[in-house]
Amino acid sequence: MPDKIRVIIAGGGTGGHLFPAIAIADELRQLGAQVKFIGSKFGIEALTLPNRGENPLLLPIRGIQRDFSISSILRNLLFPIRFIYSYIKSARFIKSFRQHVVVGTGGYSSGVPLLAAIRSGIKTLIQEQNSYPGITTRKLSSKVNIVCTAFEEASTYLSGDIRTYGNPIRKNLMVTEKLSARRELQINDTAPTIFILGGSQGSLPLNTHFQTMYPKYVEKGFQIIWQCGEAHFDHFRVLAENENLHIFPFIQDMGQVYSASDLVVCRAGALTLAELSYCQKASVLVPFPHAAADHQTVNARSLADKGAAILVPQSELSSGSLERQIFSLFEHPEAISDMEKKAGVLACPNATQKIANAILGLA
Repeated sequence: MPDKIRVIIAGGGTGGHLFPAIAIADELRQLGAQVKFIGSKFGIEALTLPNRGENPLLLPIRGIQRDFSISSILRNLLFPIRFIYSYIKSARFIKSFRQHVVVGTGGYSSGVPLLAAIRSGIKTLIQEQNSYPGITTRKLSSKVNIVCTAFEEASTYLSGDIRTYGNPIRKNLMVTEKLSARRELQINDTAPTIFILGGSQGSLPLNTHFQTMYPKYVEKGFQIIWQCGEAHFDHFRVLAENENLHIFPFIQDMGQVYSASDLVVCRAGALTLAELSYCQKASVLVPFPHAAADHQTVNARSLADKGAAILVPQSELSSGSLERQIFSLFEHPEAISDMEKKAGVLACPNATQKIANAILGLA
C-alpha cells in the first residue's frame, strides 16, 4: 500500500476511547499509512500520547457538566466558545495534513473533528465501543461513511453503513504463563489471586468496598492486585503495607496482570470486556450504574448471559453479594475454568484488522 494514505484519529477522554484509537493507529501504520491524533487537553490522551512520542492536536474542549456546582456552570457557559475555537483548530489541522479519512473513537474530543471533516467532504468513520452508542455516534451515524460497532445491539440506535467487528485490542496485550507472570510481578506464586480493575481512572465505589472488605480476603489466603486510579492512589496506597495487597495507580502491562490473575473484578466498560474475552479471563462485573442509558449493565449482560462472567449490581455490594460470588467460585475452580473458555469464545481477535481495512477502503 502506498505510504501516502493519511488518517486522523480523534477521540479520548478515558482509556476506553483512547486505547482503541491507539490500536487502530498501530495497525494502520503497519500497513503503511500516516496517522495523526486529535484529543482533548483535559483527557488521558494529553499525557499518554506524548509519552508514546506522538504530537497530537489537543483541543480545549470537555464534555457538558451535569452537576450544578459553580465550577460546572461556568464550564458549561464556556462550552460554545470552546466548541467554536476547537472546530476552527480541527478544520485547520485537517486541511494542513491533507488527510484521506478522519476516524472518531468517541469521547468529547471526537465530535468536533468529525463535524469539520464532514463539512469538508472528507471520508469519515466512527468506531463505537459500547452496546449503547455515545451521543457523538448517535448524532453522526447517518452523516459519516461507516460506523464500526462492537455489539450487535448498538445498531438498533443507528442508521447508515453499520458493521459489527468487535473492539480493537492493544497489540502489547500479551498473555503469558501464570507462574512466570507472577514471578515477574514479584508476588506470591501460589496464592489465589484477584485483580481489581475500576477502569483507567479507577472506581471509588469499588476502592471503598475493598478497603473495607480486604481483611476477609486476606484471612482466606487471597492476594489482590489492585489498580485504584491516579486520583485515588494517595489515599489507598497505605494499604500496600499488607504484603497480600499490590496497589497501583495505573498499570501499563495489562497482559502481565491478567495472566497472573485467577479472577478479575471490574467495571463493564466495553474495552475491558474485549480484553477479558481476548485473554480468556473469568470475571465478576460490577457495572457503573450512572453510565448513559446504563450501557455498562447491557455490556455486562452480553457476557453474563453467555456464562462468561457474573454480574453483581453496585447496589448489592453492601449486602455481601460480591464476596459470596467470589468465594463460591474459588470453592468450585471448574466454574472458573468454564467461564474462561466461554469468555474466549466471545473474543474478536481480528477486530483491529477489519476496522483498519474499512478505513483503507474509504481512502
